[in-house]
Amino acid sequence: MLNRLKFKIEFASTGKTFQGTHEFLTGMTAIVGKNEAGKSLRLEMIRYALYGTKALRASASAYKKLEVKLQFTIAGREYEVHRIGTKCRLMGSMTKGGVEFEEWPELAVGVKPVNDAIEKIFGYGLEVFDTANAVLQDEIAALSRKTPAERKRMVDRTIGLDAV
Repeated sequence: MLNRLKFKIEFASTGKTFQGTHEFLTGMTAIVGKNEAGKSLRLEMIRYALYGTKALRASASAYKKLEVKLQFTIAGREYEVHRIGTKCRLMGSMTKGGVEFEEWPELAVGVKPVNDAIEKIFGYGLEVFDTANAVLQDEIAALSRKTPAERKRMVDRTIGLDAV
């Protein structure tokens, strides 16, 4: 479950800066709003927080400043991923003797270790995330456009059959 998103970006070409926060409520959440309200930008920042630069809609050089912090819960454990430019770290909540630590320990530091840790926590990568968790603008029919073999591979990865 996604808990909280905070981001700040500045585009290199225009100098425009966007920042925002989003609190997610328990249960199903939809990001809705008027045109140009930042819905797709929030989805892009969630994807970027979890999967890095391959989740961006433009090349990394299109962003002069790119900072995102995402808190999420998987299997009852809370995590926070923080990306600032090329710096990246993943923290996770910990308890000892039933008492939660005040500061969360770092689970991974650096782009590749964080990307690998998040894929391990979720059990899948960006392609499955986009199909199973995010309905992106104009991509609602992405699964139906795949060939039967591609669909089977995607479904197998989504439900974990590829590991069997």
